Amino acid sequence: LSVELSATDPEGDALGLSAGELPPFVSVSDDGDGSGTLQIDAASGNSGSYSGLTVTATDAFGFSDSESFHLQVTDRAPRVTPVDGPVALSCLGGSIPISASDDDGDTLSLSLGSAVPFVHLVDQMNGSGSVQVAAGIAGGTYDVELVATDQTCGASASETFTLIVANNEPPSITPIAPQQIRAGESLTLAVSTFDIEGGLVNLSGVDLPAFVNLQPAGAGSWTLTLTPGDADAGSYLLQLVTLDACAGTSSVSFELTVAPANRPPSADAGSDQS
Repeated sequence: LSVELSATDPEGDALGLSAGELPPFVSVSDDGDGSGTLQIDAASGNSGSYSGLTVTATDAFGFSDSESFHLQVTDRAPRVTPVDGPVALSCLGGSIPISASDDDGDTLSLSLGSAVPFVHLVDQMNGSGSVQVAAGIAGGTYDVELVATDQTCGASASETFTLIVANNEPPSITPIAPQQIRAGESLTLAVSTFDIEGGLVNLSGVDLPAFVNLQPAGAGSWTLTLTPGDADAGSYLLQLVTLDACAGTSSVSFELTVAPANRPPSADAGSDQS
């Protein structure tokens, strides 16, 4: 900031301009004709109130006159870049980039104004960061407040954006028709799962008999292998349960009948005849 200074003398004497004790960022230049400039080059960290500053005009005979003034330096508050919204996510969550700036070049810290479940902020300490939304967040609408704080003067600014999380759709699993098998034989079934949000799906069995083995086959596919023995003949109701990354679940049940092993016939010709 530059402020023009001027002084006059009734006798028309030449005047010189000078200043009393000034802050390091304030100076006075004298043009030698009763005019000059008050130069203020406040930087980060110079904010505050400065009283009793003086500028003096002195003529060739040593007569002088002074004027006092008060200087108030205010550090400018940071600005948070608004987030285009509303931001729509699934229950799998995601990452939302954020940023803030400070006209004085001060270091900024970023934070959340209020806690939101499953939401936290990662601050890069350079005016940028991200809002991280964790998988499992409940469906609904959330107001997320971003706060930027000037680490030099403590000034802060905030912006709020709306986060909309869709309700989780539970995963699906292919139905399985009733199955029949004889003891001593082997049966392999392909089972498929699908999650509309695109998350991973886990599949498990509920109290499956020892002769039933469930193994992942990749990309939402599973293999169910049945190898019953002689002692396993009987009827069973088997249940498989899915679980997705957002705690959504579904299940499928099917009937299994294990028949006794097939025995070869035996012939009896009776006793020898004569």
